[in-house]
Amino acid sequence: MSAALAPRAPSLFELEHELESLLDTEALVTPEQEAEFRRELASALEASVEKRDRVYAFLRHCELQAENCDAEIARLSERKRTFEAAHKRMRQYVQSVIESLGTDAKGKPKKLEGKTVTFSLRARPASVEITDELLVPEEYKSVVVKLPLEAWQLICDEFENDEDDPVWHDLKKASESASCTVSKTAIREAIESGVDVPGADLAIGGHTLVVK
Repeated sequence: MSAALAPRAPSLFELEHELESLLDTEALVTPEQEAEFRRELASALEASVEKRDRVYAFLRHCELQAENCDAEIARLSERKRTFEAAHKRMRQYVQSVIESLGTDAKGKPKKLEGKTVTFSLRARPASVEITDELLVPEEYKSVVVKLPLEAWQLICDEFENDEDDPVWHDLKKASESASCTVSKTAIREAIESGVDVPGADLAIGGHTLVVK
């Protein structure tokens, strides 16, 4: 029994003699077969003017298909935004209707019940409101600083605050352009534990719609 022959890379022009078959052929070409695949394509391009034109037509076909995909992505993205906006508005409408009904005997917002769904309101948790970021103490802030790696390594080696050192000027310059963020989680925990945080407060009240 003779040994099985190794699979040969499929030829572009053996598959219906159309370059569109490249979309299928390329998926069938293994890394081991790629050299042969490239040789066959090069041979075809060198041998025939018509095949060169077909290569261009195929490239243009791929470009147009990619453009169509971009257009479809844009269309679907816009359609998604439309549905998201409608979803948000409807939730607001339903919530306003429930709020207009007042409360039940227990002082809770009334519910709207259907056969397969129940609409109700849930009190929102207190949220942190930054009234003046400049007044917020540094302990509630974090900063991201970009500086040369060499400067960072020197800082890690117990760099001393020496204003005559050029590294200190690098650090100062980086600090001036650094972005600063406020930790609302830390502020919330502090306020809820009774600590007064300047420049921040808790916004309490309001409801959110619950759909079950």
